[in-house]
Amino acid sequence: MGELDNYPVQISGLEQGTMSQNTIRASQNRCIVLTSTSGVTVSQNVAYDTFGHCFTVDGGSSSNIISKNIGMLTKAIPKNSLVSLFQSDYLPATFWTASPDNAFESNVAAGSEWHGFWFQIDTAKESVALGSFVNNIAHSNEGDGVTLYPNGYLPATTATLENTKSYLNKGYGMTIHRSTNVKVYKGLFSDNRMGVSLRRSDKIHLSSLKITGVSATYKAVSKTMSMATLCPAHRAIVGVQLMSNTQFPHHTGSSLENIAFENFT
Repeated sequence: MGELDNYPVQISGLEQGTMSQNTIRASQNRCIVLTSTSGVTVSQNVAYDTFGHCFTVDGGSSSNIISKNIGMLTKAIPKNSLVSLFQSDYLPATFWTASPDNAFESNVAAGSEWHGFWFQIDTAKESVALGSFVNNIAHSNEGDGVTLYPNGYLPATTATLENTKSYLNKGYGMTIHRSTNVKVYKGLFSDNRMGVSLRRSDKIHLSSLKITGVSATYKAVSKTMSMATLCPAHRAIVGVQLMSNTQFPHHTGSSLENIAFENFT
């Protein structure tokens, strides 16, 4: 478990190719790993009950398309099983990338022991333009649905995360940390401990979103199961959190526009 380069599928150094309509289950170390790869399409694959980051794209990979894949029950690799201190698989993400210049479209991340989608961007790639992040779904994860952390993202032109649906995550629907020039456009955030968290970030634009604190469906299920609220109950439920942006010397602030907030009680 956790050994480097021991993966069900590793695509390394390729320029063009397709991996489509495959299933991976009970893997002890990741699922599909792209290393120094470009022009590859990973599409319509299903991964279930696996350890470590599942669909992974390293910092040397660009112009790849990760689309219409489903990852379920992504589990943590114990720290004592990791070979490298640089691995973060003990905090697994179903979709993990160190490079933003790839396309993530219409994927589903469900039931991870940590995050659904994790942009753990290499510092050398923090200003690179986003490929795309469109129509992705994250739900029922123990951590965040989508997170840009810890290095953040500082693109020269606006990066748009479009039509994200993130719900029933025990962490945050989306975390944007130490970032600027990011737009979250359209989408749904519901039944998360926090909808969207903007931390130490500037020029973040939230637009045309629906953010629900506790949905009617969740209330009905909670009542049936004798649960009073989202777990853990001692933490407040927040729609959008904006924290300090003063690390940016010429900070101008972030904006919220055309957002529907509902059912915060």
